Amino acid sequence: MEPRVEEVSGVAPNIGAAYEITVYGTDGKVRQVIKDDAKCYVQNFLRMFNYFFKNSLYYSIGMTSYYTTLVNSNFKNLAGSIISSAGYFNWNATGSFIAVAGAGDITAGVVVGSGSTVVTNDDYKLATIITHGSGSGQLFYDEITFPPIITVGNTVTIPVKRVIQNTSSGAVTIQEIGLYVRGQSTIMILRDILSPQVVLNPGELVAIVYNQIING
Repeated sequence: MEPRVEEVSGVAPNIGAAYEITVYGTDGKVRQVIKDDAKCYVQNFLRMFNYFFKNSLYYSIGMTSYYTTLVNSNFKNLAGSIISSAGYFNWNATGSFIAVAGAGDITAGVVVGSGSTVVTNDDYKLATIITHGSGSGQLFYDEITFPPIITVGNTVTIPVKRVIQNTSSGAVTIQEIGLYVRGQSTIMILRDILSPQVVLNPGELVAIVYNQIING
């Protein structure tokens, strides 16, 4: 499945996102495809820019380097707690703004849920995340992968991909998707409600690609 290279809706130049969802039946054949512009970068995403625009103080002690927060951007973590920029960005420990995640890790990368509440720009997590596993109502999350960056004319597409399988004995309905990134804490930067929703039957899998897109 190739990432989307279409322009994001609106007046260029702009930055946006789009998603594509491909459902594979137990026979390995595609049975459903959903492609749409992502509807909402939440506040955490813009607060990241606010941090970088206004903070630049760097110092080192011994062999350790630090960045000091001059203006606090106040992210919301998955618990809804306000965390300072300094408490999120730490280049020497866990890194920052990381979407890398191994199989079963739902603290970063593409995640899915069963919630249907309307998206607002103050959202800080999926309404109801579907947890990893093979039990009732669970799905098996494969590792995050990063297909090659695509440049077509003035459009640059950076994809983040995850394959998710239903290894349980019952159908699981996916109604929302999101993109989590991890630093000292996990924050959500994107959330979308699917229309139509995805019903993943036992033995089926879905490939979800969140494309970050810049039109120049």
